[in-house]
Amino acid sequence: MLGPRLRGYENCYIASSTSPGHQRLLELAYVSGVSRAFTLSVKLDLYTLLRSSREKEGVEGLTAADVAARLGLKADASFRGVTDWLDLLVSLGLLDRKGGSNPNTVTDSTADSEDDKDAAPTASSSPALYSNTTEADTYLAKQSPDYMGGHAVLYHDRCVYVGREVSTGRHCLS
Repeated sequence: MLGPRLRGYENCYIASSTSPGHQRLLELAYVSGVSRAFTLSVKLDLYTLLRSSREKEGVEGLTAADVAARLGLKADASFRGVTDWLDLLVSLGLLDRKGGSNPNTVTDSTADSEDDKDAAPTASSSPALYSNTTEADTYLAKQSPDYMGGHAVLYHDRCVYVGREVSTGRHCLS
């Protein structure tokens, strides 16, 4: 159900099991969050923004802070939500990420020598730049003649109402 990039990640808050049934249920629980993150990215026109910035401004990507500012999202440096959201979209193969440090990598805080402790930050300490993959540019940016983001949002929004329909017996979108 989920792509191979996502299958490798385990939720450290849930007991682990190698049972196929357990793994399938974890994937079902996870897919809801993935679907919401994807739908939000389309509704906010993230892919259109990234393509416009490349075509009109000539930039190879935007930082999480740039994305937050341009989309009107919380941009406080102490809030990682936008970065986590963008990194999830990277794991789905919808965005490319260049530079920046990997927030999921644990590094050894002990330096090999006193000289290493005073070393200047490397290029990887600069903010990551996010850009569309070819697939996202083709199908999720409104500038594309092959845009299908509206269909994806409509399908997701239709599924959201299923809970109301089964409990009330009335169609919510008719």
